[in-house]
Amino acid sequence: MRSKKDIIKSRFGKKFLSSYVIALMLLSCFVGMMPIVSADGPTDVITTYIFDGSLSASSQFDNGDAVIVNASMDNITGDPPSGPPNFLIAKNNNTDEWVRFPASDNDSGVWGSNPDGDGNYWGFFNVSNTSSVNASQDVIANLNVSNGHTVYIYEDASGLWDNDSSVASKEISIVFSGGSNNPPYAPSAPSPANGSTGVSIGVVLNWTGGDPDGGDTVTYVVYFGATGSPPLASNNQSGTTYDPPGDLSPNTSYYWIIVAWDDHGA
Repeated sequence: MRSKKDIIKSRFGKKFLSSYVIALMLLSCFVGMMPIVSADGPTDVITTYIFDGSLSASSQFDNGDAVIVNASMDNITGDPPSGPPNFLIAKNNNTDEWVRFPASDNDSGVWGSNPDGDGNYWGFFNVSNTSSVNASQDVIANLNVSNGHTVYIYEDASGLWDNDSSVASKEISIVFSGGSNNPPYAPSAPSPANGSTGVSIGVVLNWTGGDPDGGDTVTYVVYFGATGSPPLASNNQSGTTYDPPGDLSPNTSYYWIIVAWDDHGA
């Protein structure tokens, strides 16, 4: 049986921690897990760090970063001095996908030494736009994210931890650099549908939009009129509806075009 020192290894030679992926470990979970609400009184705290030659506290991470996590327990009398590590959960708030990764109270790493019984647990996981995978032995946990997503990290309360009702948690943000922006979704599901007849003269047009990068702002340009090349009707609106001024003329064909833009110009 592998010890927890074998399970949690320091692989920080690169910004992104490579993992020895084995097929059986390609596990991803889409169950919406919610943290336990902590009670009044002493609190446990999670702090996140990034390693780039030295350890720096950070709440913002890029595609391919390793998120180094310290969980500080206030009730150190309940901190198990040895044995298997406890676990943390990282949940993508935008997709509800989550991964589970170990945190040890007595393993050394880029954070330095970590003596037994000090109430400090250290662990890490990767964030990237590749498939999610849970941690196990030589496999390092990876959580699938996109630009603009946020990730909620919290104690897996089903473990041992420090035997109190306080549950540590921390939210981090994902900001991709290096021109990794995705264009907004093409407007779809128009209502009224293309070729509709018998439409009310007081109709309000609507459509479905959005952007795969959760933090992007999307605006729409609406062209509307009774010609095949309709004129501009609304510029840079944020909503996905358009209410033509006044009533439409009966027995008339109308045309409309929706163009989506994000705040990166895509």
